[in-house]
Amino acid sequence: MELLKVIENSGVDKAVVEDVMKQFEDFKVIASHWGAKAKEIVVTDETQTEVMAEARKGRMLLKKVRIDLGHTKDRLKRRSIDEGKAIQAIYNSLMELVVPLEQHLDKQEKFIEIQQANRELALHNRRFPILLELDVDYTLYDLRKMPEEDFNRLVESTKENIRLKLEEVERLEKERIAKEKAEAKERQRILKQNEKLKAEAKERDAKLAEERKKTEATEKEKRDAEAKIEDERQAKIEAEQKAERERIAREEAEKETQLARERELYAKKIKEEVVAEKKKIDGVPTASEALFMFVAELTTRLHAVTASSQHDASIWADLVDEFCKRNNLKEPRDNYPDYFVRKNKED
Repeated sequence: MELLKVIENSGVDKAVVEDVMKQFEDFKVIASHWGAKAKEIVVTDETQTEVMAEARKGRMLLKKVRIDLGHTKDRLKRRSIDEGKAIQAIYNSLMELVVPLEQHLDKQEKFIEIQQANRELALHNRRFPILLELDVDYTLYDLRKMPEEDFNRLVESTKENIRLKLEEVERLEKERIAKEKAEAKERQRILKQNEKLKAEAKERDAKLAEERKKTEATEKEKRDAEAKIEDERQAKIEAEQKAERERIAREEAEKETQLARERELYAKKIKEEVVAEKKKIDGVPTASEALFMFVAELTTRLHAVTASSQHDASIWADLVDEFCKRNNLKEPRDNYPDYFVRKNKED
């Protein structure tokens, strides 16, 4: 294929092709001339020095053509690069003028869509802090499109779940207190049983002593033997009782230490959960939260406070008053007892 056809098939503009061909025309003439002549130069013998000289002459000429071809190529490519830079500069300048105008007209054309998007964004920005405060992953919902009725229903159901969780915590706390009372009752039973065993042992010792006094003097040897046996038996019983009391005391001490540790950890956990829930919902505790916090504080007191129809209730009134003031709770209404469901006396 001829050189011109190769360039034309590359897709380059015809005027550019003609200009480039003109730059390489002289090289084409020389190459065409030597294309046929070089093939005629064939050395077959060492004596063909003239032919060899002719070959050198042609080679040197073609070498110069090759070097000049490279220089011409580099010169034309640099010119193309400079033209490209100028074209790009003009393009950039015109784009700086056209693009802002296009963007402005696009905003005017899509004014309704933009306003709708702004309203949806405002709706999203109003809703997501509400869900965030309730510890809800708001990214699961399309707050921009969600109907108001669905959003309100979501908020209410979340608050209801939080309330149920607080009630479950309160129920577990009541179960814990009941368990502690049962364990305390069991410890009291064991203590009474130990005292009974001690009294029985003491009574047996008294009977044995009385029997020893009634033994006849003539049976001194037998009495001494029996006394020795009895002393050993008594010593064994006392040692066993002592070991038993020490074992029970150790177990009671370990149980008491464990219970105290569990109470402390549980009270701390409850307090942290209540404080966390309080911060999520509001700065002031709700009624159920206040009750829970008050009971939690009672379980961590160093000194017990007893409440029943047989005990003075003034200390409870003082504790409740101090708790309400410390937590910024409102003063009770004069008729506040009318709003409560009273517990049956049988309970």
